[in-house]
Amino acid sequence: MSEVSEGIILILIAAFFQGTYALFLKFMNCWKWENFWTVFSFISLVISPVLLCSILVPNFIIILASSSVNTIAISFFCGILWGIGSVLFSLSIMRIGLALTYSLIIGLTASIGSLLPLLLDASLAPSVVLLFVLGILAMFIGLTFSAYAGMKREKLQKTKEFKIGLVLALISGLTSPMLNLGFVSGNSILKTAQALGISIFASLPIWIVVLLGGFVANFGYAAYLLIKAKSFHLFAQKTSTNLVFSAVSGVFFFSGLVIYGVASSIIEKLGSSIGWAVLMSLMIVISNLTSVIIGEWKNSRKALRYQVISISILVIGITIMSMSFYF
Repeated sequence: MSEVSEGIILILIAAFFQGTYALFLKFMNCWKWENFWTVFSFISLVISPVLLCSILVPNFIIILASSSVNTIAISFFCGILWGIGSVLFSLSIMRIGLALTYSLIIGLTASIGSLLPLLLDASLAPSVVLLFVLGILAMFIGLTFSAYAGMKREKLQKTKEFKIGLVLALISGLTSPMLNLGFVSGNSILKTAQALGISIFASLPIWIVVLLGGFVANFGYAAYLLIKAKSFHLFAQKTSTNLVFSAVSGVFFFSGLVIYGVASSIIEKLGSSIGWAVLMSLMIVISNLTSVIIGEWKNSRKALRYQVISISILVIGITIMSMSFYF
């Protein structure tokens, strides 16, 4: 099996975790958003990355200490910006649903998060850039169909809640690509880890920095709501069930990131662009298939037809982008 094939398979697995972690928000019982998100933030952005890095890259503190202050600062700041998008992402799901939120946010995230690293690489051949841009264009058209299908299904266009959710989703789509840019900005950390003998898990120290930045935004807003709404007492209600859902959600989220990081390292040069775009496209497909399973498209056959068209166009976009590997 070629390295490209291995990378694509890993990205598919990563997309499953990333495309389903937010589903657990739908199963909250008694807890408010801030209760769920507090646990989620600790598990996904602090405990999981530090624990895994301690096991697989035991000298990660030395690696980070050897990195430049500018690299750490830029990656951390990108993490904060991404964290803002992550908060808005989850709030959007609560207002406009899983399918529509993923369609809008992932569309913007995929386009911005994959194009910028590609355009910053001046060594790429024009044919690679052309194929990739064509693939992005096809993907954008597909995601537009998906967003339209979501709006047809929701039938909430004229409600205040829908308008708020739409604005939150669009802002999230603009800030969420900072996760990928934070990862790319920490490339020197990756090189340092590789120089010390770390191979496929060399990207883990980067996630420590970026996700800690994201934790500042995610936990910060959740803590603000806990204080404002005085919802601390809800942690004592349905504790075991809600704790499991929020913890599993956090593990799913981080697992997706780690597997994507490994896949990106395997694909190497175009991992941050092609890999990111494929991940985003598969996430939209998986999240929407999940939404069908849980009944979000029930009695919405016409809207579902648009979604099928969307997925077909996404596959075309992914195929075009994959072709650029061989040029």
